[in-house]
Amino acid sequence: MMMTTTTMTLLRFLFYLFVVALMRLNEVNCSDDNDDETGNDGVYDYTFMQDVCYENSELTPGVGGRKKYGFVMPDSDGCYDALVNCQLQLNTSADHQITVRFQELSTYCYEDIVSIKGDTNTRDFCGFYAPSYSLYSSSNSMKIQFVTGSAASSSCLTGFKLYYTAYHTGECSDDEFRCSYEGRCIPRELICDLYDNCGDWSDEKAGTCGLSTGSIIAISVISALIGLSFLGFVAYFIYDRTSRRKTRRHRRQDDARTSHTTSGLPPDGMTIASSNCEEDLPPPPPLYTYVNTVTAGIYDDQDSELDPNAPPSYNAIFNSSSSSSSGPSDA
Repeated sequence: MMMTTTTMTLLRFLFYLFVVALMRLNEVNCSDDNDDETGNDGVYDYTFMQDVCYENSELTPGVGGRKKYGFVMPDSDGCYDALVNCQLQLNTSADHQITVRFQELSTYCYEDIVSIKGDTNTRDFCGFYAPSYSLYSSSNSMKIQFVTGSAASSSCLTGFKLYYTAYHTGECSDDEFRCSYEGRCIPRELICDLYDNCGDWSDEKAGTCGLSTGSIIAISVISALIGLSFLGFVAYFIYDRTSRRKTRRHRRQDDARTSHTTSGLPPDGMTIASSNCEEDLPPPPPLYTYVNTVTAGIYDDQDSELDPNAPPSYNAIFNSSSSSSSGPSDA
């Protein structure tokens, strides 16, 4: 059965609901992510390089009661300054190493550079696309340097945003989580926060985290919308089929009534054939006009005194024509 315009409209509406529900699920995940980014929950430390740019800038994650993880960005107001050269030294305990990962990157490549310096090599980053991998130190120290040119004064760019994590590869304690890669141990409070603190996303996998509360709510809403939409489609389909059947039944009844009223007339383009029955019968005898005074003009075919000019009887004509073609015999 061909789908009607209304059916196609309903299908498009169901698809629209599905897309909106997926977008809502993404918003829930992003809102969870943004809560961690802004530090409203107090989990991550934040360090702004331009605030400590002209001092002895050293950060000691995991040392002296300081957290092993945090964010580093140029400035708290979102825009970095022109003509700066800021360096931040990360030093953790001797049995630990450091991993960093960019979350945002927004700089002019011809003047503004973010450098990550390890013990033996240096990596420079710029542009508007954050790298999709993590960087690791080969020892317990790492340096972050940010250099800008004069063009930064004419625009407002965020520069960069990265997060660091101090880890070790020894025996994990009860308050630590063991990563899949190299058996790294990170603080357990970092799992399932949408940040790759392990460097291989093993702390954010579904097997570790399951579904968050926001995801469960979003999936429930999606399922409810899809279920209600499906029930509505089924109800409309049944209603449409029933209406079509009623329409066809009414049309058949109307056609039957029309056919009954016009049954005595030939259909259009047709004529009724004439019957040949009359051609098999002989013509009736002519009217008898002889008047017999005895019979008072009533013709009697049994009367022996017949008028010689009287016509033969009807039966005599019919019998003679059906038995022989030679004509009637003489009386």
